[in-house]
Amino acid sequence: MEQQSQDTLFELQVDYEAGAHLKEGVKWAQFIGIMLIVLTAIAAFVLLIAFIALAGVSTFSQGIRESAFSTNASFISIMLLIPMVIGMFIGGIWLFRFATRCRQGINNQDQQSFNAGLMALRNYFILYGILSILGTVGSLLQLIPF
Repeated sequence: MEQQSQDTLFELQVDYEAGAHLKEGVKWAQFIGIMLIVLTAIAAFVLLIAFIALAGVSTFSQGIRESAFSTNASFISIMLLIPMVIGMFIGGIWLFRFATRCRQGINNQDQQSFNAGLMALRNYFILYGILSILGTVGSLLQLIPF
């Protein structure tokens, strides 16, 4: 008796309108996933240029103490941004994976593909939750005067 009530609880029936909304949401998720991947590639390129520029500045300003301190602070900031960029890239891949697998599951009526897509979406939200918490902590740490 209990098994039968669990089956009806988790069994979803998707009509045409809900399927159309899912397909539209999957299209947007795919677009945003591609944009995240492209933007993080651009951000990685900019970080590489900034890292090279700071390396040149630090060798030029070895004798000036104040410039060296600001250069070191900028270097640390860049090093802290690298994991964030990597996390955003992985998030873009998971969002794109969600879109492709859910679309495949909807079009082929394949529950396993649809579930794999939802698992990728779950991972995406977990990752961005962690990145949001780290970003908030980093912003709060900047308020502390040193």
